[in-house]
Amino acid sequence: MAQTQLKHIKLYEDSVEKTEFLFDELPEEIQDEIVDRESESIRNSTELVEDHDWNEEVLAGFELGMGEMGWENVEVSYSGFYSQGDGASFTGDLTDGEKKRTFVKEVLGMDKFPDVIIDRITFHINRGDSRYVHENSVKLEIDDEERDYNDPSTEEVEIQSFLDVVVNVNVDSMIDKIEGKASKWLKTTCIKLYDDLQEAYENYIESISDPESIADYFRSEEILFNSEGEEI
Repeated sequence: MAQTQLKHIKLYEDSVEKTEFLFDELPEEIQDEIVDRESESIRNSTELVEDHDWNEEVLAGFELGMGEMGWENVEVSYSGFYSQGDGASFTGDLTDGEKKRTFVKEVLGMDKFPDVIIDRITFHINRGDSRYVHENSVKLEIDDEERDYNDPSTEEVEIQSFLDVVVNVNVDSMIDKIEGKASKWLKTTCIKLYDDLQEAYENYIESISDPESIADYFRSEEILFNSEGEEI
């Protein structure tokens, strides 16, 4: 009796059409269609930019480098990587005396610039009101901490020329020279940051859109499909 019931159950199960399939239960051509479809969806997605795992190494390295240079309160903003207005930029402050000298003389390449002027200024990178965050959305500004606009004597400082002659120089004109060089450095640095972020993102997309990675994901998560390869 029991054997007869089991036989009937087996016959019934065989007669019922299967409607749910694991990835490896599907024909190979259906598997290929699923993988191709998923790969294209990943590559066309704009939402994966918000997955911040891919950008950690770039941002950590950038903030570390800026910190070693003396920049404080560094905050990075970026958008990408699909439209003309995309880009990256950052804000921060440079106020440490020795770090300022190194920045001007070594980073900006102004090795002959007088310390007496460097020591009285601070650097600040500020963001404007633009809705964009590319390299042109921030501006480098230099504050003269010793300038008193009610005191004309603060307009100039004495420096020793290369001929050992002491001369008076206008502080504002000297600051303008630094500001020009520093602004170019800021723009170049922002563009380099964006390029590094874009490369990291493209590598991330490449890794998760790889056919084998997609197939492994469907297997490990035991995703179910219908006979046409559509996810249930």
